[in-house]
Amino acid sequence: MTEMPSHRTVPHMRPSFAHFRPTLHRLGLGLGVGLALSLAGCASLTPPTADLDAAAQAVARAADADADQYAPAELAQARAELEHAQAAMARKRDDEARNAGLSAAADAD
Repeated sequence: MTEMPSHRTVPHMRPSFAHFRPTLHRLGLGLGVGLALSLAGCASLTPPTADLDAAAQAVARAADADADQYAPAELAQARAELEHAQAAMARKRDDEARNAGLSAAADAD
């Protein structure tokens, strides 16, 4: 007669994803923090010096092209917006400076 083992053998169980839950939680938390930091980095753009330089060049080109004679109101508006942009940049209001600079360049063109 064959002897029966005294201990029960348990068939191999499939792994459960329950033991991954803490790891997935930490991974999600890490991704969330990383996303927040990257968005904060995007919010701090560089000062708009290039935008203001481009606006000043556009105003100078318009003046060289006799805009004083053919479009004096538009050139005056472009100059006023450029001055506004430069003043805003001096006050560290980069978004306002960037917008005024872009507007000055558009009017000068």
